Amino acid sequence: MILHDLFIDIVKFSLWDRPFDEKSLASLSNEDWNALYEIAQLQGLTAIFFDGLDKLPTKPVACRELIQEDGVVSVIESELRWSSQLQLIQKLTETYKKHGIQVLILKGLGLSLCYPNPKHRESNDIDIFLFGKYEEGNRLAEKLLGAKVEKFSKKEDHIYVDSYSIDNHIHFVGTGAEDQREFDLYLQSLLQKDNLSELLDTGAFLPPPLFNFLFLLRHSYHHFMREGVALRQITDLACFLNKHAQDLDWDHINTQLQKFRLKKYADAILSFIQRCFGLSFGSPEKVDDDLLERMFPEILGNSHMVFYPRTRFERRLYFVKTRWKNRWCYDAFYEGGFRQFVIEILKRKLKWLR
Repeated sequence: MILHDLFIDIVKFSLWDRPFDEKSLASLSNEDWNALYEIAQLQGLTAIFFDGLDKLPTKPVACRELIQEDGVVSVIESELRWSSQLQLIQKLTETYKKHGIQVLILKGLGLSLCYPNPKHRESNDIDIFLFGKYEEGNRLAEKLLGAKVEKFSKKEDHIYVDSYSIDNHIHFVGTGAEDQREFDLYLQSLLQKDNLSELLDTGAFLPPPLFNFLFLLRHSYHHFMREGVALRQITDLACFLNKHAQDLDWDHINTQLQKFRLKKYADAILSFIQRCFGLSFGSPEKVDDDLLERMFPEILGNSHMVFYPRTRFERRLYFVKTRWKNRWCYDAFYEGGFRQFVIEILKRKLKWLR
């Protein structure tokens, strides 16, 4: 984990100007530098990594070579992708606006505004919410933008246009369980028009801080319990909170976290951010050190790129395999543990069969 620890130090230096000991780089071999670059790619923090290296007053020869050979290209690619996504969002918003549809941007470019350099926050797909008009949004995208639409799940459809995937959200979370449906309705209730802001000059809206924190936390929880999360999803939360923590009512948040069974996970993630980045937010309850130690390799060993199965059978098999593999997560964060999770899933399936 030595290189991973060094990578985290570089990320902290890059994002929040945390003290960095340049002497730690002196003994690195070419292989070590390539390994650090690979970690950055897997964690979805390539441009952030090179931002940190670029800020160093003095750079070892191998570091300078890595920046020249790979860093410049990686950063330019990130900036071009950000700019092209912004243009696509503007085009999409203008098209929908003509037909009375408002666009809300989730995560992605909106979240990138919390980073020191928004263009260096890696973004793959675009997530939108059309305030109940997702079907019309699909139809218009096909008719007016030449897009291909895929009916992906009960939560979202996928719109493919200009080489990008746009996740057109029907819901913000899965709605298989009663508490999920209630949480989805609660998030929707937070989207009052006077609470929304605009994404730069695109005409698209951004959600308020309370929505963003709870949505980002629930989104990372969903992935953590399934295939795991990479460090980029943690820096997303950290950068967001570093900018908006003072805008949040933490008493209200803790009430909602308890209600929707997310408090244990929230405490662990906030404690992880504190230990990993030295940033403190809210008042998380004490988390067992052994649990935090287990989270480090789980997160740092993951990739930010997840490729989901396409067929229904493959998805069901994926569901079973990932839940079984990550059953320790349910024992740690799910009320009643993995056994209770399985019981609730079986009850839900039996109810659907009746």
